[in-house]
Amino acid sequence: KLSLWPQREMSEMSESEDVFTEVTHESWGGRLKNSCGGICFGIALLIASVPLLVWNEGRSVRRFRTISEGIKVVVPIQSGNIDASKEGSLVHISGVARAGSAVVDPQFGVTASGVLKLRRDVDMYQWVQHKKTTTRKKAGGGKETTTRYTYKKDWRSDHIDSDRFIRSNGHYNPPLSIESFEVAANPISVGAFSIPRDMVNVLSWYTPLLPTSLSTNDITDESIRARSHIDGGGFYLGNDPYYPQVGDIRVEFESVVETPVSILARQTGSTLSPYSTKAGKGSIFIVKQGNLSAQEMFIQANQDNKSAAWLLRGVGFLAMFIGFTLITGPLSVAADVLPCLGDMVECATGFVSFVLALILSAIIIALGWIAYRPFLALGVVAIGGGIIAGMFLLKKKSKENSSPESTPILQVAQPVDTYNDDEIVVKPVPPPPIV
Repeated sequence: KLSLWPQREMSEMSESEDVFTEVTHESWGGRLKNSCGGICFGIALLIASVPLLVWNEGRSVRRFRTISEGIKVVVPIQSGNIDASKEGSLVHISGVARAGSAVVDPQFGVTASGVLKLRRDVDMYQWVQHKKTTTRKKAGGGKETTTRYTYKKDWRSDHIDSDRFIRSNGHYNPPLSIESFEVAANPISVGAFSIPRDMVNVLSWYTPLLPTSLSTNDITDESIRARSHIDGGGFYLGNDPYYPQVGDIRVEFESVVETPVSILARQTGSTLSPYSTKAGKGSIFIVKQGNLSAQEMFIQANQDNKSAAWLLRGVGFLAMFIGFTLITGPLSVAADVLPCLGDMVECATGFVSFVLALILSAIIIALGWIAYRPFLALGVVAIGGGIIAGMFLLKKKSKENSSPESTPILQVAQPVDTYNDDEIVVKPVPPPPIV
């Protein structure tokens, strides 16, 4: 029996303490109402994707112009000396990044020398909810959704709120009493130049740190010290690391060691700061691990810019595709009165949504190119027009070569009547030769 109003029934079947299945039934009317409500969200996605795609093209062009200006004005200098004549210039230096002091984790008393940054990584053994959903269309347009929930214990760095579990009873996660922590040496210098504190975040090539000496006596918090013991290169808060219990915590350390680096930045006295460009109205502050030339660093920067541009183009296209899918959703739901018909309509609307999103996103990107790259866009249009015109001319020439005028036609001779004064004589004509 068809129902035009939302109907929702729920049944739950427990298979074990840590696994159970939830079955939900939704009527055809309820599905149709929800899909119609999705039209507004689909329109919102379409509207949001347009400025995203246009902004991305502008961002990509501005970054390209910023990098292009940097290539023209960059000045290679020696990191060991400060040349006052290069003040305010975009400079390229290479050298070993060194820490001006040891770094300390104040809560655990871990001290590391010869490192630029120290990071404390905290994991807690806790319950994790996994969800697997399958749907089945029913005759009359209804839908049955089967959701299987499983609960397993695992090490996670982020705290999982067990109150949000579908079944929280027996799967309680205690609060995470220790947080991750990061500290940097002060100052950090490359030759005679120092890296400002607000730019230290670019130093991100962490490797595991094995402290030479660990002691639970250095832990400042008594409650943490009472539960802690040394395990490998870190601390373990619990009874036995080989048989972890929910709530057990392990603490490990990572560091960014002193290493050769290459930097593109503005020389500001004895420090390095972001260089502001006129073209593109952007800034340049690039730090890479290893000894790289300025040209190699700019090539990498251009590749990063291209990757970001294509990633955001993909996001814009995906938003459009989802938007069109939501807008056309009621068509497939309406056809689900016959499940096989609904599947066919869903495939058709999905294909149409894909094509529309592809065409519309391409048009918007092209308009962005015209706005931000007019000469390049006109060149692409000219090349595309030339290709289309060439294909048209080839097709026209092919038709002319295959026209009836150029094809010989075999004509059959007809009898010819000849007259004289006395009688009419009909001369037979021999049959045409067989080809």
